[in-house]
Amino acid sequence: RRPRTWVLPQQRDDFYQSMERTTRAWRADKNADPNAPPTWVIKPDVGNRGRNIFLVTSPAMAQKHMKEGDSDINWVGQEYIHNPLLLDGQKFDLRIYVVITSLEPLKLYVCREGLARICTDLYAPPNPEHEEIMATAHITSYNINRHSPNFTEATEANYDSITTSASKRMLSVVFRQIKEMEKVKKEAKVNTLRMSNESSTRRDFVQPLPPVGKKKKSPQKIRRSSSRISSESLFWDRIEEMVQKTTTAILPILRLAYIREFGVSSTKIRDLPERAVNIIAYDILLRDDYSPILMDIEPCPSMSVLHEMPTGNTNFPQDDSRVAATVHANTMST
Repeated sequence: RRPRTWVLPQQRDDFYQSMERTTRAWRADKNADPNAPPTWVIKPDVGNRGRNIFLVTSPAMAQKHMKEGDSDINWVGQEYIHNPLLLDGQKFDLRIYVVITSLEPLKLYVCREGLARICTDLYAPPNPEHEEIMATAHITSYNINRHSPNFTEATEANYDSITTSASKRMLSVVFRQIKEMEKVKKEAKVNTLRMSNESSTRRDFVQPLPPVGKKKKSPQKIRRSSSRISSESLFWDRIEEMVQKTTTAILPILRLAYIREFGVSSTKIRDLPERAVNIIAYDILLRDDYSPILMDIEPCPSMSVLHEMPTGNTNFPQDDSRVAATVHANTMST
């Protein structure tokens, strides 16, 4: 699913009321983290290269930022996801490309290679009072993080390495890193369980025998919680389901844009050869249970190839260039 979202200013009253209800519930919850107030994201309703994206905790903060922002744009309010999966303590998202080659009948392809955009500061619960720190710890936009002194470019030597710390990485590399991270966590859990068993055995050894006539209680079995294992195949199943549903929802808009652009009748779209393809980017956030959350759909993603494409066995120096070239090549061959 995607976080609850409001179009502003059309749904402003509902948005503010929802913020106030959620904040009241958080304050009334004795188990809630007092340092992690409910938070929302305010951003333009169209791609704006990372500009004018804010984290807010109250309607007053939302009003302030929208008033100070660009007055010619509409806004979107969105729930902030508080439990993102982290890589080395840093938040990240995944950009996945979808190619639509036919509107009627609908025919689309999901590219199995994509990009991961990594924040350049360590993640901590959001605190809207420290915007400069928060921006590079909570917003994955390349145009925000590339100005950070912690931003790391991919190189020819490490772009495909599991040890890369680049701030932009290929999706396939991140999948390998997640599996390695999961392996380390599993080994640590086994070691902790082993130490717990040894400690329990020592305690049982020094316990006095029960009185005569009373049965000794059997030692309580240690419950082994099932580990949350990431499944790449399950991930792609969920992504394909997500793409099918959202594409169906925006299909009327795509059809209307196609009709206006090429001056064809809506009844003849099926009969005429396709004159264009759509490349759409889906921005996905993973929760700490590995479930994918749709954050944004970018109808006109940047697909520029910033470097001359090498030939033969020469490596690509930039992950985005490599992925862009992959999407272009596969689009032309469909």
